[in-house]
Amino acid sequence: MVRRVIASLLSLALAAAPSSAAPHGVDLAGLDRAVAPGDDFYAFANGGWAAKTEIAPDKSSASVWEQLDETARQHTVELIQAAAKRPDVAGPEKQVADFYAAYMDEAAIEAKGSAPLAPLLAEIAALADKKQLARALGQTVRADVDALNATEFHTPHFLGLWVVQALDDNTHYAPYLMQGGLLMPDRDYYLSAKPEMVTARAKLEATLTQLLTLAGQKDAAGIAKRALALELKLAKASASRVESEDLHLVQSWTREQLAKKAPGLDWAAFLDGASLSTQPRFFLWQPKAITGLSALVGSESLKTWKDWLTAHAVAEHAPLLSKAFVDADFEFRGKTLSGTPEQQPRWKRGVDATATRWATPSVGSTCRSTSRPRRRPARR
Repeated sequence: MVRRVIASLLSLALAAAPSSAAPHGVDLAGLDRAVAPGDDFYAFANGGWAAKTEIAPDKSSASVWEQLDETARQHTVELIQAAAKRPDVAGPEKQVADFYAAYMDEAAIEAKGSAPLAPLLAEIAALADKKQLARALGQTVRADVDALNATEFHTPHFLGLWVVQALDDNTHYAPYLMQGGLLMPDRDYYLSAKPEMVTARAKLEATLTQLLTLAGQKDAAGIAKRALALELKLAKASASRVESEDLHLVQSWTREQLAKKAPGLDWAAFLDGASLSTQPRFFLWQPKAITGLSALVGSESLKTWKDWLTAHAVAEHAPLLSKAFVDADFEFRGKTLSGTPEQQPRWKRGVDATATRWATPSVGSTCRSTSRPRRRPARR
């Protein structure tokens, strides 16, 4: 009742606001006055805007944030291009300009094909035991998750790393470890019986087979099947979104406790590979899940894990390779997961790749939606 009264009063105030009033930041043209604010305030406040706003074909949603992203992207490319033209450019500015230029050199990228993947795939193929595997898994760790500020829980790497103030001591920073290992955004994509999730799983296997074939893997279909079978087990061991949002489940473990509480993974080798071997303690955001993931390292065969690493290496680097890789990746990540009809122009992807490269070493992208609402704005 109180909410209805407040909403009604706000509606009356907006309706009575004189046209000569000082700018207030509220777009009155975006209102849908046919909707009673007490019945559906979101529709009242945004319905007019939603009714007349089309989603761009290279996007999966439309919002003020998307507009800000576009503006920022345009300013960024102008800065990069201006730096590239300066004869005295040096240091980080030159590195950024060179990275963008390399991304935009499609002819050179096409000429190389899958060759840039060869050293990485050779390293994976050469792994001889579980200790080497643990170190290789550690080398994939990136600061690519954020549990509170961006509520980004997903990472395709075995574990995600988040560095922020310790929960029990805000004068010191601490490493937080979070579950990972899934190419799709959430465990439900692997466990749900919903038709769209079943379709996503089938299309992921087909896409991985295609990408692995492009990468020259002889048993592409077998690698894809075995990698996804392992991901299903990883998903079953993973915490749900609700559990991941429960701050009370977070635990602080010393480096020594990792091996005792989460056996299966050679933690010493893993932390060495992740350059975290000197850290005295860690906050585990989903401790039960990380224990389960660690157990799978011990129980699953080395070959299975090498297949998983191979599939992930190809999938994560696909957006940076030749057109055949990029197109196959977009068919799945863009169309299937996000419902985006068209790929963004290369210059936009170049800006995003450059920003990603210089904000974090992580490669790849994360998609969050399985459908494409054409007129409903994203709620942020």
